[in-house]
Amino acid sequence: MFSVIIPTMWRSRELSISLELLDNTSNVGEILLINNDVNRTPLWFFSRNWNKVKVFNSKENLYVNPAFNLGVKHSRYDKICLLQDDIVFDTNIFNLLDNFVNEDVGCIGCDIKTSLLRSFDDLKPIPISEIRIEPCPLPIYLGYALMMVFHKKNFIPIDESLKIHLGEEWISYTHQRLNKLPLIFRNFFLVCSSVMTTSGLPEFKKNLEEEGKAHKFIEDKLDEIFRENVYSDPSNHVA
Repeated sequence: MFSVIIPTMWRSRELSISLELLDNTSNVGEILLINNDVNRTPLWFFSRNWNKVKVFNSKENLYVNPAFNLGVKHSRYDKICLLQDDIVFDTNIFNLLDNFVNEDVGCIGCDIKTSLLRSFDDLKPIPISEIRIEPCPLPIYLGYALMMVFHKKNFIPIDESLKIHLGEEWISYTHQRLNKLPLIFRNFFLVCSSVMTTSGLPEFKKNLEEEGKAHKFIEDKLDEIFRENVYSDPSNHVA
């Protein structure tokens, strides 16, 4: 069973479709929606009777990576899916993932080079037998974080100086330090009308400029964390 975590500022038209699909997926136990722009919450959201959606309303924009941290902290299930709010996909993928994800498996992300579709008309169910999960070429590339799954035990909260970008690098670097190889979906299709629908807005340009070059910071920060032997006590894994 999965906890699905979705930060949103309500800029994406795909979100309503995605929530509907997830809310009716048996392997999804809960959907933690981190509302980073309460004033923009649309009427369609209030007009539906959600079974699994739990909303965390923030008085101010937490930004995506701190929102992911918050979601993991409050999640009920050990299998975590971090999801961007601007994609739609065949949620039957969770049938495969429910049997695959455990604490010994590395994080799994999207292969945007082979999986991205631009039209809902092109989105067709893919037989589970045709979806492949393979080692991810490193360094990971743009799009990996559209959908990421992993076991909660292997999560170190993303450093909150990284507000928007490089959360996927933080998570994949963490798994590498734990000797768990980052993985990638192949032959799994999703619809995304515009990558970085929200994070690409002009008001967040400064974050991209400052955070986009923070790879060494991540390495240094994880060096510090692992020197302090954070993982000697499993209770330290999730803040």
